[in-house]
Amino acid sequence: MQLPLPIELPSYQTLDNFYFEHNELLHDALLNLTAHAEQPNTQLLLIHGGSHSGKTHLATALYHKALQQKLSVCYLDMAELFAPEILYAYNAMQGDDNAESIYMELLANYDQHELLIVENIHVVADQTSLQIALFDLINRCIESGASMLLTSAIGPTNTDFELPDLRSRLTWGQVYQLESLSDLGLERVVTDYVAMKGLNMQSAAINYLLKFTTRDIAHIQTVLGKLDQLALSEQKAITIPLIKKALGI
Repeated sequence: MQLPLPIELPSYQTLDNFYFEHNELLHDALLNLTAHAEQPNTQLLLIHGGSHSGKTHLATALYHKALQQKLSVCYLDMAELFAPEILYAYNAMQGDDNAESIYMELLANYDQHELLIVENIHVVADQTSLQIALFDLINRCIESGASMLLTSAIGPTNTDFELPDLRSRLTWGQVYQLESLSDLGLERVVTDYVAMKGLNMQSAAINYLLKFTTRDIAHIQTVLGKLDQLALSEQKAITIPLIKKALGI
């Protein structure tokens, strides 16, 4: 059984507005995934990195790129799919206490797409049954010719992936490690986002904001949305005094 998981991924996250810094090879590898998705040979790409390194941005961008090319694409977030409350509800519905059987069934049929994007595979670490189910899914994608993008907070050879066969399979394709954005990279990403949203905000205000927020892009975007609403209500530009007022500085 495949649970219906409605998703709404932000369309403003694209490959064009991702700051690759010195990782242009990764950009080419992502484009190759969509270029070869219709061919019967599987392409496997694993991106790993810490929080706020841009994994979800790239996964989202690739999803929209595939849709634009009219590919059959599916996006899975393992952290959501295997959230405890979902597993509990599914187990109650099925009346099956066999974890491995449940996990296998939850991941059934996803290999039928031309491109499968699976985020946060690190959630299977230290859970053997989940690792077996993920290993089985990757093998089925290889057999069917489906291409895959996987993202993880830990590298493929990390021993938290206890299943040796899974560690081996995760290195079967291309592997890229993303580093957290540098200060310059973060400034560029936020500046591009401000321009894309048409916000009235100068570089001095952007730099000031970055001194008093986390490096989490999603959080910064939320703050910018609130600043925009405040600026509109007061009919002002987003300035340093307005930021101080909004953040209580």
